[in-house]
Amino acid sequence: MAKQTKQTFLKGAIILAVGAMLVKIIGVVFKIPLINLIGSSGLGYFNTAYDLYLLIYTLAVAGLPVAVAKMIAESVAQKRYKDVTRIYKASLRAFLLTGTIGFILMVGGSFIFVKFIRNSGAIYSLLALSPMVFFSCMIAAQRGYYEGLRNMYPTAVSQIIEALAKLLLGLFLAYAVVIYGQDYYLQHGKVFFITPLDAADAERIINALGAAAAILGVTIGSILATVYLLIYHKGKGKPFTDEEIEASPPARSYSAVIKSLVKIAIPVCLGALVLNLTAFVDLSFLQRRIGDIVVKIPDFAEKYYPGTSLSAAPGSELANTLYGYYGYALILYAIVPTITQAFGVSALPTVTTAWTKGDRSRLKDGIESALKITALIAFPAGLGLTVMSEPILTLIYGSDPLGVQIAAPLLSVLGISVIFLSFSSPVNSMLQAIGKQKIPVILLVSGGIIKIVTNYVLVGIPSININGAPIGTLCCCAFVTVCGLIALCIKAKIVPSLLNVFVKPLISAAFCVLSAYLSHSLLSQVITKRAATVVSLAISVVIYVILLVCLKVITVSELKNRLNRKKIA
Repeated sequence: MAKQTKQTFLKGAIILAVGAMLVKIIGVVFKIPLINLIGSSGLGYFNTAYDLYLLIYTLAVAGLPVAVAKMIAESVAQKRYKDVTRIYKASLRAFLLTGTIGFILMVGGSFIFVKFIRNSGAIYSLLALSPMVFFSCMIAAQRGYYEGLRNMYPTAVSQIIEALAKLLLGLFLAYAVVIYGQDYYLQHGKVFFITPLDAADAERIINALGAAAAILGVTIGSILATVYLLIYHKGKGKPFTDEEIEASPPARSYSAVIKSLVKIAIPVCLGALVLNLTAFVDLSFLQRRIGDIVVKIPDFAEKYYPGTSLSAAPGSELANTLYGYYGYALILYAIVPTITQAFGVSALPTVTTAWTKGDRSRLKDGIESALKITALIAFPAGLGLTVMSEPILTLIYGSDPLGVQIAAPLLSVLGISVIFLSFSSPVNSMLQAIGKQKIPVILLVSGGIIKIVTNYVLVGIPSININGAPIGTLCCCAFVTVCGLIALCIKAKIVPSLLNVFVKPLISAAFCVLSAYLSHSLLSQVITKRAATVVSLAISVVIYVILLVCLKVITVSELKNRLNRKKIA
């Protein structure tokens, strides 16, 4: 490659992981003041909009980024450099069409959706998020192109641009809307153009508009990321020399490229669609089922949440508020899988190249590397969220003790789910890399059914209510990941080292979390709980690193080897 932008698996994974970590840190920094500004009800509107967006975005993207990355990696391995340019142009055209259709569906479907879930206040957030469908599709085309070339910088940088815009613009707009809305109501008895029924209704409307303003910052971030990627491509988008392109075979026709893209994309799309559809159904079930409980048991809040402000909330608002508190746990739950998803993205072109060339040694090394680096992060993080759920939530949401009280048991169950979900994305990516796109679809459909049935039954039990949601998630994630890992081993005919990949990291993580729990128990007696949480987590990290070295889970020489290994051409 002319500019040598390709990275080894580990380098690419580190770039994406660091980018994902920065994005998540920015996301947490964004959510904490946002929650204080718009409350749990506002967060409920915010999360509701995202659930519909993710469903329509999945339909619009249709698995094409994975297909683009896989086809480009195969073309580079076969030195078909003219095909690379054609794949890129074809994908842009496809995304332009699907992005436009997705935007129209988002706008039109928003009004139907809010009626179905009985949450009219979410309409402002849904409309503010609608343009993001189009721009996210354009971003996906660019990211798929560079990921296939094993250049992860554009993806990481564009993600950070989106996150920073969300933080700076989203918070500014939300703050402006909430403060101005409150002042306007006090002076005119209206919230902008809306006449509320009373002060409580005015607060609900202001929170709904504040959530929409925050989401508008997210949408602007996607526009800025699109602009950055287009500028980057204009300046550094030519990865091969003129001599390499001239010597390569003739490019396939656009129709042949589109046909190949669709063939790969459809199974990937179906898998992602099932995953987001289950989250969408999850949202619908949670709010509708809890609403049904309130109708059947008028004193539901007093009985199961006695002495709290929830007892004064009407049925629909109670369901939205509980869903907002569930969002407290979901914010932390999503951090680790987002990071490990980067390992799957980085592994896909590496495994694809090794599979295409029939290099079994590189194939085994690529699979083990992806699984091992995932284990090193997933095990301590998942176990830590389970054992330390209440201290961690108190550290972040200490100003809302009711939210911590409700979210802590939810996060404890989701912590175990984090482990399985963290492995799910790399495993599915590697199955797609070896041409087994249908397997993740079958597993995700089955897992989705398990989740829907479990959630529907458990959430409908008044004594369980919202606590049934993470149990359904755990059952789904465990099934999909375990079966996917078995399928990967069988189809790739590769058996990773159980001791080095799973057992040693798990032992290290268990002692790491145990040290965090014990040190927190002791320190909280002499210093504040928040300070004890920070110190105990720092102690556990140090102990974890020491254990990794002592057990030789990863060595300095291995790191150097993986970072500097010669790339597969």
